[in-house]
Amino acid sequence: MTAHPAYQELIALGPAALPFLFRDLEQTGDGHLSKALAAITGAHPVPTEQRGQVRKVAETWLSWARENGYRR
Repeated sequence: MTAHPAYQELIALGPAALPFLFRDLEQTGDGHLSKALAAITGAHPVPTEQRGQVRKVAETWLSWARENGYRR
């Protein structure tokens, strides 16, 4: 999935894509965009034990977004 051209285009949008990615996380609870978020922000807030738990990954990223001043 992360090698797909559309996923790579999303990453190429950079920080401008973040409000949309965080909104998607809020609405879907699907943490599959974690690698894109990490590539864009340089942050890695998801602990190893949460990997693969898409809802927890989404919650962790949303907490990170709030703590770092991102608004939708």
